[in-house]
Amino acid sequence: ARAYNNTGIVFIKQGNNAEALKNYLLGLKLRQELNDNAEIGSSYANIGNIYFREQNFKEALKNYQLAITLFENTSNKIGLANSLSNIGNLYLELGDSEKALDYFNKALQINLAINDKRGVSSSYNHIGSVHKQKKEFKAARSYLLKAFEIEKETENFEGMGETTTHIADVDISLNNYLAAEKTLLQNLILLKKIRSLNNISDSYLLLCRIDTLKKNYKQSLYHYKSFVNYRDSVLNNENKEKILQQQLTFDFTKKEEQARQEQIKKDFINSEELRQQKNLTYASIGIGILVFLFLIVSVKAYKNKQKANLIIIKQKMEVENQKLL
Repeated sequence: ARAYNNTGIVFIKQGNNAEALKNYLLGLKLRQELNDNAEIGSSYANIGNIYFREQNFKEALKNYQLAITLFENTSNKIGLANSLSNIGNLYLELGDSEKALDYFNKALQINLAINDKRGVSSSYNHIGSVHKQKKEFKAARSYLLKAFEIEKETENFEGMGETTTHIADVDISLNNYLAAEKTLLQNLILLKKIRSLNNISDSYLLLCRIDTLKKNYKQSLYHYKSFVNYRDSVLNNENKEKILQQQLTFDFTKKEEQARQEQIKKDFINSEELRQQKNLTYASIGIGILVFLFLIVSVKAYKNKQKANLIIIKQKMEVENQKLL
């Protein structure tokens, strides 16, 4: 079951959702045979993620809810919190901010109860996103700052960079351009150090917005060009990853075909050996039957010969008796 699950993860990395789903379902079947509710819940959560990626929200929601039902009866609170957050993301995607906020808050309460700091910072980020969508920018900024403090404490540099970018975006919406600009310029140092190309690209686009609003068009153009450069780098990396994924898929398919051909060859050899074994067995049985028949005939002939000899001896004795008489 674990092997199927891990294989599903590999297929997700390759962008092959169909094969990932196939392996998750095979793993789920085995986990159901084992009656392991925590692991079954994890399988449903993974299957839900596949449907979410495919924009099949109905099936995604059904699997997330199945996962939650199972996690509620186990000690896997992290899995429960993650599934609640997944449903929150689903409703956020559908534009239902109230339901999204409700699920994010439920996940937050669990993360606080088990003291999962990464989970708490993730929940604060999600809640901040909802308030941002609702244009409640002050509330959004408050939650994002809480997330940032935890990420700083846990040295989650990637999370810090992303959260800071969101904070700057909120500051722009609050018309606090100077604070947003300062935050972005400081954040770029960290982002470049950790090579977070997506966030660097987003930061330059936000700086371009600020300069445009301030009517500093020369600087705006510079930042826009920087945004384009980093965006293209991201696209190039994505293309490289796609090429690598295609190569991995090709290599995997090639190895699968080689393995299949090898198995066909082995099956043919085994069937040929089996056929020869059968022929040998049939021949042995045939020879045995012939020997048995030969023995029967020989014994019968021997007995007939003995009878004939007795008759001859008897006749001779009668002749001798006649002579004596």
